[in-house]
Amino acid sequence: AAVDAQKLEAEVASVVERKASEDGRRGASIREWSRVQDELLRAAIRTHGAGNWVLVAGNVPGRTAAQCMFRWRNSIQPKIRKGRWTTDEDERLRAAVDRLKDAFSTSTLSRSKRKLDDDNDNDDGERVERGSLNAVGFWTTVAGAVGGGRTDLACRERWTSVLDPALHREPWSEREVEQLRALVENTSGTDINWRKTANLLNTGRTNVQCRR
Repeated sequence: AAVDAQKLEAEVASVVERKASEDGRRGASIREWSRVQDELLRAAIRTHGAGNWVLVAGNVPGRTAAQCMFRWRNSIQPKIRKGRWTTDEDERLRAAVDRLKDAFSTSTLSRSKRKLDDDNDNDDGERVERGSLNAVGFWTTVAGAVGGGRTDLACRERWTSVLDPALHREPWSEREVEQLRALVENTSGTDINWRKTANLLNTGRTNVQCRR
């Protein structure tokens, strides 16, 4: 029942969350938040609450509801915990991912309009698992299960860069380096989507490994 309630909450928030992951992150990279905007955001949340993002954004000139939610949830809310992960936190993260990846089924993935890479050669079981991890609301729900002030972005980054058993930790081969170089050179513009690049490379490397 608890999982069903969490999924329902994630479904309700999916539109704003999807915009936050796209518009919010893009806006932050193009135009950094100022101290004044951060203070306006804090004041607006004290007045309207964390959740009424349209009203909150109306009090923060130049920022959208999605950007305000993204900034609050991942940067300035007081309960955010940063720094080194503890062994206990890692165990809670592993347990949450293992438990929730089945709850976020292919139907959740379909409703969120996320799709798997067409070139992915994994079997059906791996496809469902990978799809669940990319479903709208998955990492928000995981973060709620982990607790302790870890954000959805922090949980996702910790899993994809450190804890995921599928991570490829061996030294880079010459072939991998050549494939990565070709992918980067074929990317139009200067803003490289490293997550997409890692998926296209399809050797178990993470976006962080590819970027480095």
